[in-house]
Amino acid sequence: MNARAEYWIRIGMLAEANPGMTFRQIVSEQLNHAGVDIRKIAGVCGEAANRG
Repeated sequence: MNARAEYWIRIGMLAEANPGMTFRQIVSEQLNHAGVDIRKIAGVCGEAANRG
């Protein structure tokens, strides 16, 4: 199974288990659970773009 299918299966399962959550909330929770800091990533990308 490819990564795209696995991603949407996971999102679908989480949505069924948490019907009160939006897609954005589910993704945000999963990123937090994985220890991803979007602000840090955006800052790094922003700095690279400014130097560009």
